[in-house]
Amino acid sequence: DLRDLSFSLRKKDTCQYNDEVLEKNWSKEKEKAAKENRLPKIRRAIFKSYGALFLLNGVWKIVWGISLWVGAYWLLKQTISYVRAKSTDQLAGHMYALGFFLSSAVSTIAINQLIYTSGRLGLRAKSALMTQIFKKSLVLTKVEDGNIVNLASNDCQKIADSFTNLHYLWSAVLEVIGK
Repeated sequence: DLRDLSFSLRKKDTCQYNDEVLEKNWSKEKEKAAKENRLPKIRRAIFKSYGALFLLNGVWKIVWGISLWVGAYWLLKQTISYVRAKSTDQLAGHMYALGFFLSSAVSTIAINQLIYTSGRLGLRAKSALMTQIFKKSLVLTKVEDGNIVNLASNDCQKIADSFTNLHYLWSAVLEVIGK
């Protein structure tokens, strides 16, 4: 029966928790900016809130790149050489096949973990930002509902998407340099 299942979020995935984390880091950023006589930047508060997990998540992208290179380039080159040499060593052929399987499995796991974790981090940031925007809109005297909805939905979604897309950006630079 579906009523017996528990569908609760982890505490770190709740809107309330993420709002508290971002609020704390945003307050620190505002204090620091005031001391340095500059405007506070929300991206610094977001990075303080989620940056360590974002950077750690980059390991999955590195694992994906390495396993893809091993499977798609190195193993393919070795297999072509093996076939061209018309080798009768069946063990080597089986090892190449096993290598293809393992590199595909590792690359699939790595890219799925990257996308999943980046999506979760993006949703955390999005929920915290949307909460901050709505809190701010409640204290403003003259607010147009359309602007608040636009900020809360479109702009926060773009920030959430950046948690995945930024990994593709930095890794693309490495891929270009490596080739």
